[in-house]
Amino acid sequence: MKANKPQMIAHQILKEEKISRVTLDNLAYFIEKRGFEIIDFSRSEDNNDATRIMMERFHLTEVARQNSAFLYIQGNMRYVFLDESMAANDKLYALAHELGHICLEHTRAGSFIHGTFEQEHEANEFAHYLLHPSARIVVIAWANEHRIGAAAIVLAVILLIAAIPVTNYVQSKIYHDYYFVTDSGEHYHMADCFYIQGKDVHRMTKEEFESGKYTPCKICIR
Repeated sequence: MKANKPQMIAHQILKEEKISRVTLDNLAYFIEKRGFEIIDFSRSEDNNDATRIMMERFHLTEVARQNSAFLYIQGNMRYVFLDESMAANDKLYALAHELGHICLEHTRAGSFIHGTFEQEHEANEFAHYLLHPSARIVVIAWANEHRIGAAAIVLAVILLIAAIPVTNYVQSKIYHDYYFVTDSGEHYHMADCFYIQGKDVHRMTKEEFESGKYTPCKICIR
């Protein structure tokens, strides 16, 4: 696996689509453009008849209880299931993560619900770089979005050089601080994961994330 593949593909999307900030509407468009339909569902099982019947038919009821978002691929059926009760920011990350699975070709086998630990890690990385791109990528995407010439892009990049260290620091804190680890564990978790409830935990640092020691928790990170 190419070490920076998730970053490269995420930045490529921003540049090709000429956007500097990703929204829920953008993500829905990216996903549907790739042949997937987004299905809103409720983890409390308060679903409309059509969604309930679909989930029962595909044997996804238990999967839906345990996950706020997931892919379902079987033959020509290609769906992204999304818990409609999530806050907007959580939906943004969840859809970016599932888009990562799609763009990183984790679904090539023809059937897919969950990825391997490595694939979940890659999808997390993709989501991070898509939602928190570097200052240089933001400037290029913004300039393309507003049809600003190359000279203006160069000037904007130069003016942002001083801000890049601060920007990168904030991005890494936002991303890595999103997860929690224990001193003896080998996985990183969401704050509400039952595996770490009652245990001594700390927010994951950038160094811990980049060490390769930890993999995503299979229960709370999908």
